Amino acid sequence: MKFPLEPSVSKAYYKSMAYRNSIFFYQSKNYPKKSRSTIYFRRMHIKIINPKKDGNSVYNNAGSCIKLVKYLTKEDEEKGIEKEFFFNHNSDRVSSAQVINTIDNLRSGVGKDEVKYYSLVISPKEQELVKISNSVSELRKYTRQVMEEYASSFNGLNKVKKVQAKDLAYFAKIEFNRYYKGSDEEVKQKKVKQNDKKPGNNMHVHIIVSRKDITNKIKLSPQTKNKKLFHIEGFKLKGCYLFDREHLTNDAALELENRMIKRTGTREELNLYKQFKPEHCLPPTAQTVEEILKSQSESQDPILKESPNIPQKPEEKSKKRDEQENVDTDYKPSKNSKKGINGIPQVVVKIHLLFRFIFFSKQEPNSVPFPALNPLILGCK
Repeated sequence: MKFPLEPSVSKAYYKSMAYRNSIFFYQSKNYPKKSRSTIYFRRMHIKIINPKKDGNSVYNNAGSCIKLVKYLTKEDEEKGIEKEFFFNHNSDRVSSAQVINTIDNLRSGVGKDEVKYYSLVISPKEQELVKISNSVSELRKYTRQVMEEYASSFNGLNKVKKVQAKDLAYFAKIEFNRYYKGSDEEVKQKKVKQNDKKPGNNMHVHIIVSRKDITNKIKLSPQTKNKKLFHIEGFKLKGCYLFDREHLTNDAALELENRMIKRTGTREELNLYKQFKPEHCLPPTAQTVEEILKSQSESQDPILKESPNIPQKPEEKSKKRDEQENVDTDYKPSKNSKKGINGIPQVVVKIHLLFRFIFFSKQEPNSVPFPALNPLILGCK
């Protein structure tokens, strides 16, 4: 599969991402705007929607949230009585009217054209949904945990403000389908129609959270440019690390980490949030590796003792190799020697061994391809 490369990204970067099964398309500057590839994520995706960049008018957050709530209830007619209700930090069943009433009334001190609320998306991928057994209740639980991280992100790394999830006015809704847009390549190539359902397990969560806290006194703006007040990528990292910690995975934040390194060129931002990364996701230290090797060498298990991963002294390695080949070390040539063994050139020795390998593999398939390397035999033959 070929991927459009940005001028600043090397091929090795994409190869390494492919090896770790985390490839996604970047919008390439080499392509016209109309043919730029859509970004596809294969790992946990947490997003705070920017209405100016998203393009969908329902996410316009300068007014009432009625349009957005109506948009998020589009699957209710199809499901009927089995429809999913909105939920918040305390309740699993919240009506659409209650969502609109709460969000639209929390705007004290907010200007007419200013942001009134924010929209978030939590989108696990199929392998991550398998980890939670495609459970709606588990996804609700994880959403509430992510919103706890959202609230704590306003406190900074030092937790100054002490904002908690119970102070937030937020409502979330689980959706089970995704739909093709007019900008998708499949629609442009007329393979599918716009608004057709996308295949696969597409369960995800939409969240509406008020800009004001539940007391209508404190403004909470995640899209501020001051990273000390709220660091968006830091919040996303903590949400991904949370999934790794709860479900014993180790790659939910893989794509996000790679994008942060690509953007900044360093690991400085990642190291700020290293304290939130689960221990099983951290690379082993040199001391840990030494302890593992020491425990293996002291083990009575012969398989572990003979394991090639256990470091051996050069003398022990050469002695073991000589015993296996049954070769007298006096006849072994040096690496830089061109004379070979017993005065026979190395080329002749290699040809001799090659013919012996072919002969024994045909005549005696169960025998060793070539006997012990004896220079006297080679000399007489």
